[in-house]
Amino acid sequence: VNLQNAMIWLFVISLFLRFAIGSVVWANDLVEYFFLEQPRKEATVELIEIKDSLTDLSQDIQREKAEQSWWEGMKDTLASLTSDHEQRIKEQTEKASGSIINLIVVYISQTILFPILFLWVFYRMLSWVWFYNWSSLYRTGPLKQGVVEVQEN
Repeated sequence: VNLQNAMIWLFVISLFLRFAIGSVVWANDLVEYFFLEQPRKEATVELIEIKDSLTDLSQDIQREKAEQSWWEGMKDTLASLTSDHEQRIKEQTEKASGSIINLIVVYISQTILFPILFLWVFYRMLSWVWFYNWSSLYRTGPLKQGVVEVQEN
């Protein structure tokens, strides 16, 4: 009897996992398509723009240094501690960190949070169906009235 119960529970669990995994993947894809795709694209585009901006800034700095003499380069190095280049680099890295955080949130939500949430919801729905007292529908529901009407005629 114990082996038979274990086999039944193993079958029920495997059946649950079969349908749960597919349902979780499907629900996760829907959430990604409707809610997560746009923020991910925006953050990715912003990171590409920041990379291009920093590359251009780096090329400008190298071009300026190549055109200067040794003495002018030393003066500019000391003066550049508070220069416009440094301010632009600081702004770009702050924007990049915001975009990276947005991407991290999107990917963690998509790969960890939503699948766990959907699996839990699927489990709750299945447990409700499994443990629901279906006989109460027959005793008090419309099915019982239909049976009574048929028997009376």
